[in-house]
Amino acid sequence: MLKKISLVLFAVLALGVGFIAVKFLVPMYTVLDKAGPGSAPRDLALQDDSRVGAPFGDAHPALAEGQAPSENMTASETKLFWGELHLHTAESFDASMMGNKLSIEDAYRFAKGEPLVGAGGETMQLSRPLDFVAITDHAEGFGTRTHCSDPNLSLPERAACGLTGLDNPALFSIFVDGARGTAEPGDPSKAAGVYQPKLRQPLALNAFPTCRPGERAAQRCYENTYSDWARYVRLADAHYEPGKLTTLIAYEFSPALPDQGKHHRNIIFRSNIVPDRAISSFDVPNAIELWKGLEANCDKANGCDFLTIPHNSNKAWGLTYSRY
Repeated sequence: MLKKISLVLFAVLALGVGFIAVKFLVPMYTVLDKAGPGSAPRDLALQDDSRVGAPFGDAHPALAEGQAPSENMTASETKLFWGELHLHTAESFDASMMGNKLSIEDAYRFAKGEPLVGAGGETMQLSRPLDFVAITDHAEGFGTRTHCSDPNLSLPERAACGLTGLDNPALFSIFVDGARGTAEPGDPSKAAGVYQPKLRQPLALNAFPTCRPGERAAQRCYENTYSDWARYVRLADAHYEPGKLTTLIAYEFSPALPDQGKHHRNIIFRSNIVPDRAISSFDVPNAIELWKGLEANCDKANGCDFLTIPHNSNKAWGLTYSRY
């Protein structure tokens, strides 16, 4: 009898291990091997720099002598500036789990032309420094890991912080799916701009892995969003070099849609006069409410102004131009 019970328990255990392996471990390993930081040296070995023609020298020279400017533009308006308006650091949950461990300060140094060593060990350097840069880390990550350096965290809190610090894109997908809001997909057969009254529910802050365990966990994450955003503003000001590098204060608004859909927008401010908190999809579910919140908190009379730039519209499931 005991032998039969042991065999049954062994079979159940084996089935459980097999299920976990097929459901989680094998996909995680496959994704990690394909897109994880360990793939960087392999990809680098396939790179053929001889096929890349990078521009060197002065990227925005003055008009040549005798060259007439455009009919409606002066010579000072015809300069070309090179920059970056969508950049993530280790502060972004997705970038960190895919191997990016470079900081905000690293990003600014890279924009200034300094070399950096990537996750795969390769040295990266721009052919010329940028003229402007906007670091657009996800606002949804602000405040969610600020407390992870606290030495007095409980065991569940330490476990959550540890898991979100691992390098594995598949693990990232599991976490994000657990915190994903709900939305009705738009009808892709309708022309762009056609009103589609589709409902969406925003993400819940307490569904984020690091904002679940611990006393007042979600409230703590919310309160930390203020200090995190203030740090971005402070560092942008610190690295601003007039005439050399314009550091635009910015962030990414990243509401989630079903089936890995995206309805993201980069929010870029005109100056260092900005709201005291970045509005994320934890606060509002869509672009209309985002714009309302920005208008209410960005005082134009005091010098605050902003620009929002959508991206990945091809994965917005027909909702990019919807009011909802």
